Amino acid sequence: VEEYSKEKIPFDKHDFPNNQTCLDLIDKKPMGLLSLMDSECLRGAVATDQSLANKFHRAHKGHSNYMVCGPASGLRHSDGTLTNSSEFIIKHYAGPVIYETSGFVDKNKDAVYDHLYDSVAESSFQLVKALFSNAQRPFSPKNQGIPGKATGQTVATRFTTSLNDLTEVLNKTQTRFVRCVKTNDLKKPQIFD
Repeated sequence: VEEYSKEKIPFDKHDFPNNQTCLDLIDKKPMGLLSLMDSECLRGAVATDQSLANKFHRAHKGHSNYMVCGPASGLRHSDGTLTNSSEFIIKHYAGPVIYETSGFVDKNKDAVYDHLYDSVAESSFQLVKALFSNAQRPFSPKNQGIPGKATGQTVATRFTTSLNDLTEVLNKTQTRFVRCVKTNDLKKPQIFD
C-alpha cells in the first residue's frame, strides 16, 4: 500500500474484514464443524447425517456466522422453498451459503476397504506400488464405532492437515510483487509515453 501511494499508482483501497470467526467455526478444535463431523463418524453405524446436523445446531446455534435451518426458522432457498432441519447456513465473507448434510457422514469416512489397498500395493507397476504400499489409509469401515480404533484418517482430517501444511509453507516464504510495465496505451513497440 505504501509503495502504491508513494508512486501514485491507483489501486482498490477496500479493507477486507477479518474472517477469523468464520474460520474458527469451521476448523477450530474441539467444536469446529470439521471436528464435530469427525467425532460423529467415530460413532459408527448409529451416525447419520441428521444426527450430525443436530450436533452442529446444538453446538453453534448462537454463533454469529451460523444459522440453524428448518421449517420453523422461516429461512428459504432461492426458489422460495423452506429449508429443512438437515441444512445449516454459514455466513461467509461473500455472503450466506446453505449447506445440506445429506451424505456428509459417508463422504467424510471415504471408506476404501483394506483389501483394496493391499491389492493395489501388490501392483506390477512400480509407481502404483510405491504410492500405495505405505499409504495412510482412510477411515477404515472394519473398525467403525470403536472410539480410538479407526484406522487412517477421515477426509476432514486429511484436508485440515493438508491446509495446515500449505499454511506453514506459505508462512516461511516472503511475498514478492512483480510490477509489469506498460510502455504505451497502443501496446506497440518503440513508442514510449
